[in-house]
Amino acid sequence: EAADVATWGTPPADWRLRAARAYLAAGDSGKARTQLNEAVAREPDAPETRRLLAQIALVELEPLVAIEHLDVAIRRDANPDGYVLRAIARAMLGGLDGLMSDWHQAKLMPKFDATARYKFAMPVLDRVTAADITETRDLLARCVVNRANPANAETRDRLEKRVKARLAYLSETGVPVANMKSFDRFGLVQRVLVQSLQSVADFLDNGDTDTATEARIDLGEALKQLNTARELFAAENESPAK
Repeated sequence: EAADVATWGTPPADWRLRAARAYLAAGDSGKARTQLNEAVAREPDAPETRRLLAQIALVELEPLVAIEHLDVAIRRDANPDGYVLRAIARAMLGGLDGLMSDWHQAKLMPKFDATARYKFAMPVLDRVTAADITETRDLLARCVVNRANPANAETRDRLEKRVKARLAYLSETGVPVANMKSFDRFGLVQRVLVQSLQSVADFLDNGDTDTATEARIDLGEALKQLNTARELFAAENESPAK
């Protein structure tokens, strides 16, 4: 209905934002983006529009695009939500220092709510974690074939930065009481993945096949725990039966 109203002449951009929020809630990021692009055409640097565009970028695993939008939003309106969304983007990229700075800035603001973005952030970070598990598995296979390739160490270091940034994000975020079980399990996934990456580093150093085996075992455990975390999170967020 908001999208229909937005087509009546030149209405306030607020109707575009209402329509975009509704489409996002329905899981249709494409239609949400269409509404937001119309809003941006009328007011390019509107902070709320930019924050919504950043949300779409994060859901679509485009953290660099999200940061571009959030940089604009924060310059216009130092809203704590903008800083938290940018911290999510930096957690996806492995930007530990910037992530901690954004959390620090958010916490200084009177309207800050540590749990406000929790249920948005966790599915996004879940998808990045799954991608990192897959990339670590592929990396290990390449290391076994050609341990001397310098690209292996570069990839391993990049993956470790991303995992450690996620751990830092988890150390800062507020957690709803109902989500504590899945939160603890998700943190375990990150720690096990760090162990696997450390074993990869050891294998690159010494070529000991036992360390490669340990890396594989930890990867299997990380994936198992990630699936459990997902199940717990879904159960925690189910609507109570009426």
